[in-house]
Amino acid sequence: MDEFEDEILQFPQTPKTPWSLGRRTTTSYPSRSEITHSELESRNPSAWNPDRGTELLVAAEKGDADTVRLLLETTSLDADFCSQDDKRTALHRAAGYGHLAVVETLLKAEANPLIQSAAGRTALHDSCIGGFDRVVKVLVRYMKRGRAMDTQDKDGQSACHLAAFHGELDCFNILADKGADCGLHDNLMRTPGHLAAMRNHPSILQSLFYKGINLQVVDSQGRAPIHFAAQHGGVEALAALIQCDCPTTVGDSFGCRPHHYAAAHNHVNCLRLLIKNGCHPEGRDGSGRTPAHMAAQYGGMTCLHWLLEKGINPNIQDDQGYTPLHYAGEAGSAECFNCCLQHDAELSIRNNRDDTALDTAKLAGHPVVIEKALKSELKCRHCLHKYNFLEWEKANQPSQVERGISHAGESAYVSPIPPATRAASQLEKNRQKQQKLAAKKASQDKKGAKTDVKLPRRDLAAKYYGEHVGDIYKLDF
Repeated sequence: MDEFEDEILQFPQTPKTPWSLGRRTTTSYPSRSEITHSELESRNPSAWNPDRGTELLVAAEKGDADTVRLLLETTSLDADFCSQDDKRTALHRAAGYGHLAVVETLLKAEANPLIQSAAGRTALHDSCIGGFDRVVKVLVRYMKRGRAMDTQDKDGQSACHLAAFHGELDCFNILADKGADCGLHDNLMRTPGHLAAMRNHPSILQSLFYKGINLQVVDSQGRAPIHFAAQHGGVEALAALIQCDCPTTVGDSFGCRPHHYAAAHNHVNCLRLLIKNGCHPEGRDGSGRTPAHMAAQYGGMTCLHWLLEKGINPNIQDDQGYTPLHYAGEAGSAECFNCCLQHDAELSIRNNRDDTALDTAKLAGHPVVIEKALKSELKCRHCLHKYNFLEWEKANQPSQVERGISHAGESAYVSPIPPATRAASQLEKNRQKQQKLAAKKASQDKKGAKTDVKLPRRDLAAKYYGEHVGDIYKLDF
């Protein structure tokens, strides 16, 4: 028994780590910040942590540059050590959290910045996701220009894609200035412009436009960035694309234009902006559907109400004979169904299958909810608000005396200042300037064409007092 105890004293047991399942010993171990270079050399590497690779990953993730440097200098640990589950190295973790000192330490230890994780991403991808532009600058210096920065992950997205998706303008500009391909397509043929429009980042779109990148390129379904902006409700991105001369009437592979996507996803501000910039309120897609059909089909009640208030035909039919009322009944959207009825939609119209809107609702399994909408038990809230407002105005109309006072107040004083005129456009200003220059040149040519003519002597007295004045005061000598 004594010999066994002596062996235990001579060969210290491996201490239990905090994540081990066994019983922890009472021996206290110094923290990572308390471990010095001499202590690390004097100790047995297995005596303080059996898994140095995990220790390196944890230190890199926490930004402990001193521990990372000591581990790399005093052990035979590879700087490219990665975990088995996600294949992310210490460089991935340090770049993902923006630890610049750790990144520089690992790169000086010849860590490979091109190693890809299980998702196919490099450390440059992770730093762009976090928006750490200083880390991006350091990583780019250790990469070859262009091709290495365009490494794509499993989704086919490069670091430019992720920077555009997350709106990291500084990271995006660094990559673009160093030669990264800003028009690269991913697996779905989407460019960074598509992702920036999807997430409503107008600054990224303007940067792409100034760099000469085509913002009208389409993805695998024929959708341009302007379709993504309308679909996801990015009003600012949509306005930026319109300012960059992107057409608003372009259709995708199914003939859907941007305002169809805006109506289908109930983005009324995008719909108003697109119609103001050239989209027709009753424009049709490849199946003959208008924005009203799309709004009724996908439950876009606000867009549907706005379109009907603008005066579009509530009984317009597509190629299959469906009206917005048919689509609302088929989708079971009671509010859209009631909104169409409030704007004089007809229940008797039949589609190509000889079905009315109520028939389509029954076939789709929504007879109860549509019956409630038909009886106005379920109402469109926008129509209800309008009705309440009109009723309030009717109940609170001013009396005849109040109307007379307000009319007298309006006509009692008329401002002598003329109303403000519309500011002239730059084209009109240039035209006016050219007209003034032409008139000035013509007057100069006219003056130069005159010959020297002897003018008669001016008689001021005759001019101011008449011709007889000279005869009265004329003296003979």
